[in-house]
Amino acid sequence: MVPSFGSTAEGHIGDRRMRILIIGCGLIGELHALTIQRAGGHTLVLAESRPEILQSVAALVQPEACYTDYRQALECEQCDAALICTPNALHAAQTIAALSAGCNVLCEKPIATSAVDARAMCEAAKANGKVLMVGYGMRVNSCVNRIREIIASGTLGRPVAARVVLAKPETLVEAKTQYRRDYKTGGGILFDYSHELDYCSLFFGRAQRCACFKRLAVCSEQETCDDCADFIIQYESGLCAVCHFDYIQSYGQGRGRWIGITFEHGFVETDFVSEMKIWNNNGDVTVYCPHNPGRWWSLEKQFELFCSVAAGEDGGEYVWATGESSAEIAALAEALYRAADTGEIVSLP
Repeated sequence: MVPSFGSTAEGHIGDRRMRILIIGCGLIGELHALTIQRAGGHTLVLAESRPEILQSVAALVQPEACYTDYRQALECEQCDAALICTPNALHAAQTIAALSAGCNVLCEKPIATSAVDARAMCEAAKANGKVLMVGYGMRVNSCVNRIREIIASGTLGRPVAARVVLAKPETLVEAKTQYRRDYKTGGGILFDYSHELDYCSLFFGRAQRCACFKRLAVCSEQETCDDCADFIIQYESGLCAVCHFDYIQSYGQGRGRWIGITFEHGFVETDFVSEMKIWNNNGDVTVYCPHNPGRWWSLEKQFELFCSVAAGEDGGEYVWATGESSAEIAALAEALYRAADTGEIVSLP
């Protein structure tokens, strides 16, 4: 155990002040730790197997205690909540351990790198009577929620087609480790970029079948799994979403993520950062400017949402990502990989 720091104040879910364990202090773990520190009123505990990374993040957030073994932290600290911020393939074992130790859990996306593991995590949450929320932070994005409102209102009729683009090479550049470059640790681009799969499920419902092409476009000794994928998902409504994911192209700040949705009576497009344009077939055009003041904002909103859910409240204006909904996304990612590997159209159960 690394020496402790700071306060001894206890946290309580009922008043939203919690004793929180962050497992994994890479880039996203550090950002979550800083978000919680900015929120104030909570007690932080860190667990990270690399001592140099642990000490670096501890110097920024002054946690009450630090551990190089998350299992020891769970045994000793009696935390109210745990945030799982480790490489994707570690999520299942660490989440189940945290739930079994009595923690509500916010697990970074994807929930796991297999549907079997994802379902085991859901069972652990149910068995221990704890919340399992998955960090699909796009669910608090104001453009995502504006699109949900448009679909629910029916003002443009029903959605009939969609095109989705996600291209962010900075994902690899900013990372403190190389886990995304290996199937065994990252699961591949379709698991790692599953934000898009998740918000499409909010918009369009359950996926019915899919076809997929994946490839490794930029080869090096470090790269062992796909860095590009092009695929089509057909939803139970009949709508088809044509999608492109990659780690290699850059469209400039804020342009790496884009969706265009064709409705019966109009069209909507947005990059989720700068603006949303809404065309009505009658000729009206509306420009919606989202409230996304920066990376902190979405992390802060997601953390507030987790605190509310852990306290037994609903998500308010947001639909939070449950373990069950996230397990469906894991099953979809698996189906996409089966489609890519077999060259066939794959149906989902």
